[in-house]
Amino acid sequence: MRCLTSSWGHLAVLRPDISSKFKRHQSYRCPPARCQKSVDESLGSVSSRQSLGGAGIPEWRRTVDEDRALVQQWRELFHEADKDGNGVIDKQELVELLKTTNNGLQDQTLDFLAEMAIAKANNTTGAEEADHIHFKEYCVLMHDGLLVEGKLQEYLRAFEAVDTSGNGLIGANEIMDLFQKLGQPLKSEKLAKIMEDFDTDQNGQIDFSEFLNMFSDQLLDLQAMQEYLRMQPKPFDGEARPDKLIEPRLGQVNMFFGEDELNAILQEYGEKLVVVEASMTWCRPCKGFERPFEKFAKAYENAVFMKFFGNANENTKHIFTTRLKAPHTPSFYFLRKGTVIHSFTGANKEKLEGAMQTCLLPEENPVANANSFKMQVWRSNLGL
Repeated sequence: MRCLTSSWGHLAVLRPDISSKFKRHQSYRCPPARCQKSVDESLGSVSSRQSLGGAGIPEWRRTVDEDRALVQQWRELFHEADKDGNGVIDKQELVELLKTTNNGLQDQTLDFLAEMAIAKANNTTGAEEADHIHFKEYCVLMHDGLLVEGKLQEYLRAFEAVDTSGNGLIGANEIMDLFQKLGQPLKSEKLAKIMEDFDTDQNGQIDFSEFLNMFSDQLLDLQAMQEYLRMQPKPFDGEARPDKLIEPRLGQVNMFFGEDELNAILQEYGEKLVVVEASMTWCRPCKGFERPFEKFAKAYENAVFMKFFGNANENTKHIFTTRLKAPHTPSFYFLRKGTVIHSFTGANKEKLEGAMQTCLLPEENPVANANSFKMQVWRSNLGL
């Protein structure tokens, strides 16, 4: 084990004159009895020099004793999990250990946590890729809070705060909102990269285990998320809808990364005009048209504006090549009741304005009865 790993940090601050006695133990393993003897001797040496002045046990001594008891608890858990007694615990043994210390978490999440813990241990020690952890690595993970139930509950509260629809999944809009509130607004290409990296099952949604991976890869920070939670005092308290994969925002462009999301929009908002831009992350005209498309979405609030990248995953590739048969990028599709009623290709604002005027019903068109002056102002605001 690593002798008194968590205690030495306290001593380095409280008693720098003896911290070196503990630091030297961190570079090698030693039997528990020898470690205990070394620690006791060092504590005894300091205790004889510490002036108690009738105040009882010094604060630093109490801290060390508490940490020693905590490490002993970890040792007992570790040895109980080490079913084959080989001095290490593998992934399956770690999963079983997590089941006893983290009540209520799903097996998929526990399985993911075990993988993440082993990967973090390998990264911390600089060791070659291994499928197990030693006791000293287990202590580090426990000290960091990665395997502690309270810490996991903090991650779960953060996930539930981001999941505004309450369906147990986080969609593209919710991720965009999260980073916006964290002071890190995302461009659509960056959002696509996040979904590519973390949406491992390519269903266009982020589940809890994938959300945890964002912390493991340091894309998200728990402290920043806790600040986010303070800004979001009211968690979702409505009726959870497992089928509610996406909640489109009228007046803005809604990104989607799965065909199920598109189908959900067309089913729920079939009576409205749905405008879909088919794009690619590498398409330069698409990048240049991002801001104009957002202006149109804001101006035409009675229509639902959607956008996807055909190269984001297999789901969107199917939409691009098979379902919509997009010839070029960007391509624009205008749907009503699930049927394409108009389409065109090219980043052309005039074509987009003409299509909107053609496809919108009079009661949906904000400038249906506008005079020439109002139309001139309208077109100017759209950059036409």
